Amino acid sequence: MTLANQVIEKTSKNNAIVKQSFAGLKSTEIEKRLEVFKMKFTNSMHSYLKQQIQPEQIIQMSANFIMNAKLQECTQESIVYAIIKALEYGFPPAQQGLFYMLPFKNDKKGVTEVQFILGYQGMLYMLYRTGAFIDIYSEVVYSADEFQYELGLNKTLVHKPALVQDRGEILYCYAVAKFKDGGHSFIVLSKNDIDKVRRISKSGNSLQSPWSTAYAEMAKKTAIRRLYKYANRYPAVSSNILSAFNEDESAEYDSNKIGNNIEFSAYEDIMQVEDSDELVAKQEATITQ
Repeated sequence: MTLANQVIEKTSKNNAIVKQSFAGLKSTEIEKRLEVFKMKFTNSMHSYLKQQIQPEQIIQMSANFIMNAKLQECTQESIVYAIIKALEYGFPPAQQGLFYMLPFKNDKKGVTEVQFILGYQGMLYMLYRTGAFIDIYSEVVYSADEFQYELGLNKTLVHKPALVQDRGEILYCYAVAKFKDGGHSFIVLSKNDIDKVRRISKSGNSLQSPWSTAYAEMAKKTAIRRLYKYANRYPAVSSNILSAFNEDESAEYDSNKIGNNIEFSAYEDIMQVEDSDELVAKQEATITQ
């Protein structure tokens, strides 16, 4: 059980804490309440994050984030959980784009809670930290762009963005990964594929959701997540990241709308790797060191 889940389990036993929010409080007053969780915040910090900020900064950054993101009406329990989750992933509790904290109405409890959702930039940040990639990215394709891809024996992917201010409507989104030890992979999703994912998202229709405010970024995230399911076949890519992505997927999607697994009409280029047996052996040796 992660530290974030431990906090949820303990605070849920106290109904007063569950329903308490930061509504009406100034930033300095929010900081005082967050001081109670200072040790938990410090202990949950990813090693990469400890190299960037001091534990003393977490409280102030978190309070400012709560104020700026207008989350004061959400329960303190859910906010603390989301902050700890960000710290566990190695994200400063201040940078939008790496992650999102979205308010959701919990009708069963009669409260508003924060939902932690990974962002496209956050996914890339976590993947680059593995050291497995030379490059990994995603791009959206607009109707005015020049775009073509080919599968079969001679796989190609060509995208030339139109050099105009209005590039038209989004038609596709693709993701590409190049591995340090050789090989590459790419995937192409149509806008229809992307909108299938949006329709089963808990926040898909919310005006505050990144699906509404940053559609292109969510499209890129969808492509990266899909691509990673193939990248994870190779031992150098951390299973911890797959767990994080799966947890994010479970949190973001409405289980009542999912039904069977989504069927994509996507085109996938599975990795082309020379001497794959030698590559896998090398990566397994690295892990056991």
